Amino acid sequence: MENLPVPEPEKDRPALEERIPGLADAQTWHEKADALLRLIGDPSVIDDEDDCDLIVDHAFVALSNIPDLPDKTVDVMQEILTYEDHVDLSRSNQMYSCDVLAHLGERAERCLPTLRKNLLLAESNSNSDKALALRSARAIWKISGDPQPVERIASMLLRDEEDWIASHAQSLLDEVEDNGR
Repeated sequence: MENLPVPEPEKDRPALEERIPGLADAQTWHEKADALLRLIGDPSVIDDEDDCDLIVDHAFVALSNIPDLPDKTVDVMQEILTYEDHVDLSRSNQMYSCDVLAHLGERAERCLPTLRKNLLLAESNSNSDKALALRSARAIWKISGDPQPVERIASMLLRDEEDWIASHAQSLLDEVEDNGR
C-alpha cells in the first residue's frame, strides 16, 4: 500500500508568531506578553480571518507558558471571564483565561469570585459550560491552594454522559491527587 502524499508547507504563509503584531520583535517576556495581550484584547488586528481563532488560541497557550506575566494580565483575563456572550468561541476564550489565571496563581486572587460563580455551570446542559466549570475549579485550586472545588465539581461530572467531560473530570482529579491533594 502506498503512503499518502504529505502536503508541502505553505511557503508564502508566515509563521504563526510572525502573524501576531509585535511578537516577532519582542525582546523580553513582558514585551511578548504585551503583544499577546493586545491580540487577545482585540483580535481584529489579525488580517487573516480564516486563521484568527487559531492565532488567538495560540496566544492564550503562549501566555500560559510565559514565566512572569505582567499584572495587567489578570485584568484582561477577568474581562474575558465576564463576557456575557455564550457562543462557543467566547467559552473557549474563557476556558483559556482560566488556564492563564491558574498559571498566575495567587496573583489572580481577585478573580476568585468570578471563577466561583462559574462553578454553577457544572449543572448546565451545555458541554462548554461544564468544561468551563472544570477549568474554573482548577484555576480556583491553583490560585487558592484549595482542592475542594475541583473535588466537588469533577466528582459530579465523572458521571456525565459525554465521555470527554467525564475524562477531563478524571484527569483533573488525578492532577489534584498527583499534587498531594
